[in-house]
Amino acid sequence: MSADDSRSDLWHWYEYPVGLVGEITRAFERTLFPFLTGLGGTFVLVLGVGMMADEGMLGDPGVANAVESLLLASLPLLMIAAVVVWAGYASAACLRDVTTSRAIVRATRDGADRHRVPSPEQVVAVIREPGRLLRYFALGTGGPTAVLGVIGVGIAFTRDDVVETLTISAIALAWAAAMVPLAFYVPQWLTAAQERRQKVIAAFWSTEDEANAWKRARQDRSRPRAGSGGFRSADKVIYAATLVALLGFLILQLSVGARCSTVPGSSPAQQCDTTHYGSFIERILGWGFSAFVVAMVIAILLAAGGALFDWRQRRSERNDLRRRLDDMTAERPDDLVLAHHSERHTHPIITMAVILSAFTMIVAAAAYFAGKREDSEVEIFYSPHQDLELSIAAAALALFVIALVTTAVVNVRGREFRNVLMRRWPAGPTWSAGEDGRVLRAKAGPALHAARYKKVGKGKSSQNTAPY
Repeated sequence: MSADDSRSDLWHWYEYPVGLVGEITRAFERTLFPFLTGLGGTFVLVLGVGMMADEGMLGDPGVANAVESLLLASLPLLMIAAVVVWAGYASAACLRDVTTSRAIVRATRDGADRHRVPSPEQVVAVIREPGRLLRYFALGTGGPTAVLGVIGVGIAFTRDDVVETLTISAIALAWAAAMVPLAFYVPQWLTAAQERRQKVIAAFWSTEDEANAWKRARQDRSRPRAGSGGFRSADKVIYAATLVALLGFLILQLSVGARCSTVPGSSPAQQCDTTHYGSFIERILGWGFSAFVVAMVIAILLAAGGALFDWRQRRSERNDLRRRLDDMTAERPDDLVLAHHSERHTHPIITMAVILSAFTMIVAAAAYFAGKREDSEVEIFYSPHQDLELSIAAAALALFVIALVTTAVVNVRGREFRNVLMRRWPAGPTWSAGEDGRVLRAKAGPALHAARYKKVGKGKSSQNTAPY
């Protein structure tokens, strides 16, 4: 080893390019998750509006009937979309880890600089089990369908439509059978292949190489630095939006519960018996339903405001980091800021756009299918606007595609900035241990030559634990 090679400050983290397929899978993974969030929010709104429709809070019976038809049409769309998007997200996450390890193996064969140690974010992708989300998807969809399929076979011969019930049950059991290899064998095969690539990468970068890169982060962390960590204002606004939405839904449930003199389902075929009160109580219950609507509107506005606030804060931080990088005498910025900007992230406005596209797509498609029903009252609302409903659904799909492409472009263009940042001011990623007190080792220190997880203790995090 030469005198220059003995200098530990030569080692630094580096984000290696992952190729076109890798960037596409990352873009899908980062946009499909907020899309799933949007589907969940849509489901909550469907439940809330459905409760209001059942309580006659929508005024005209024709409007209530139209809304109920819209909600009934949206439920199967939500279920289908959730399964498809969940499968896409799990597949994208799997391909993200696989393409990362393959890209780094390719870099070692192309003569990568040994001082450029893969960044912690990329090492996490290398050592992590790539098929874990596929296993969760298979168990989450295969288990319930297997139970439903067995129940369907059991009750098929007690029904008049025996053939139809058996056909549906057979489809459910076939799906469950198809999920068995996806839950058990495919993840094992993917993990074995990933571990073989990890050995190739570990043979190129020794434990000492990794330790030298982490040593710089440990040493720099103890130096005086400008700025401060803590709870960001944008996070406070987003958490406030969540609390307002939960409070509104709780008020709605309490108002609906007060309408029932009996508990629905406490006996066979029992329904909720509507109870009426005096004018004062009725006024309070009416305020409860109105409070739900107001709370949802406020929550949406707060969430949008939080996303905009987050964007402005992150943009200000990024501009400040660029100015500091140009000044060789600048103090080290805050570790939380460095950790955030050293990794890939989805733009907060893009996140909100994807959530909006999920909601709009489901509602517009549900309105289109509701207009196909042979119901004169419903046709008045939806049938004359079939072209508009399809156009809105197509626009929502286009918004998702734009968000997907923008996410890919932004992350590719930001790679050089992230590498310069990690070279100048390395900062370890943020982490928090789960209930088992373990954390992925790559988030807390050298990991290519060690076990996948590290025991740090329950409740421990990067903020309350000695660094690395």
